[in-house]
Amino acid sequence: MPTVNVAPDNPFSDIPSLAIAISGSATTRSLKRRHLGIFFRPDGEDLQLIHLGWHDDFHRDSPDEKYCWVPCKHIDPVVLDTIADWLSEVWKANGSKIPYSIKPYDTNPFDDFGKLISREPGDGFTCATFVMWVFYHSHIELIDKGSWKDRRNDKIWRQWIIDMLNRTHPGETEHIEAQSAYIDHASRFRPEEVAGAAATFNSTPLKFGAAVKAGKRLTLQMRKRRML
Repeated sequence: MPTVNVAPDNPFSDIPSLAIAISGSATTRSLKRRHLGIFFRPDGEDLQLIHLGWHDDFHRDSPDEKYCWVPCKHIDPVVLDTIADWLSEVWKANGSKIPYSIKPYDTNPFDDFGKLISREPGDGFTCATFVMWVFYHSHIELIDKGSWKDRRNDKIWRQWIIDMLNRTHPGETEHIEAQSAYIDHASRFRPEEVAGAAATFNSTPLKFGAAVKAGKRLTLQMRKRRML
């Protein structure tokens, strides 16, 4: 069962080095959508929040009580320490310029120094796939991507993302067109499902059904804590 913590009842100081950050309508402006990031504490530094807000809108912020924090209970603390330190390198290497896209990466997109290996038109992440690839870089595959299924509203969401990119970044025609081909079939990993997978991961990637179930349980806890 994923554990959902809310500050100040569960203070951010209780996070040793890393926890999943997830928010509801306080940041998404919608009761139907969640936003995902990572709380991380690099060695010798204060706790920070890192997340992909939108296209070329990568953030490294102070902790924000609009976000719940979800511990990764079954992941080796040494691995979490390593990820926390590496996230500082990701920020140094890329700054705010990380692209948003529904187009999936096939292989690890980061080098060992945290820099995106390539940035071709259409390349990028959602807030959720960014978190997935951060863990993957440390050899933790949270979700069995091959088991993923498309749902009735997933294509609607993908089309909405393309429409929003066209509206907010009309000059990025090549980037948008390159991912438009994926409207019909790119897997959608919802923030609560990735958060639930990180919270319950225990050496084996979660298959579709298990991740969906974990996401629903996490969302229920967020609702009980009035964080949706």
